[in-house]
Amino acid sequence: MKKKPDTRRARQPVDLGTALVVAWKTSARVTEYLLDHLEATLWRAEPPGEKGRTIAAIFAHLHNVRHMLLVQAKARGIPPKLDRHRATAVEARAALSESADAIAAVLESAAGSDGRVPNYPPDAVAFLSAAVTHDAHHRGQIAMLARQLGHPLSPEAMLGMWEPGKRRTEALGGKAG
Repeated sequence: MKKKPDTRRARQPVDLGTALVVAWKTSARVTEYLLDHLEATLWRAEPPGEKGRTIAAIFAHLHNVRHMLLVQAKARGIPPKLDRHRATAVEARAALSESADAIAAVLESAAGSDGRVPNYPPDAVAFLSAAVTHDAHHRGQIAMLARQLGHPLSPEAMLGMWEPGKRRTEALGGKAG
């Protein structure tokens, strides 16, 4: 009896540097996806209670913390900070895209060298973790604030933030990876 040839592809080892960059780009894309799915009327709506940031201010803060991480890492091509009182959704979207690309470049550089980010101990994984967890925390705040303001994200948009395969494909320009 003839043995059938094994047609499965051999699994290649994971390139951890590339995986770090793709993980960041996917997370950053989720943040942009959230911005894309918010009702425009929410941008400057005052949060309930006496304290708190507007959604506009939270998105500006997200970008400005990325700016701070990039300054700390002595990155090149750092996009300017956003004014939380004046930034439009279009300006925030562009700034978030620029800061996401700059952080990806820092991770690519670290992956191509010793795995470290200047002035950010201990390594690129810690840098990535700080950026991802900060974005994720504020995405939750934004979704909750939208609900409190009477304009919750649609169920499809909420689920869309949890579709990493789709967001990864979008982040990579339509290429699966």
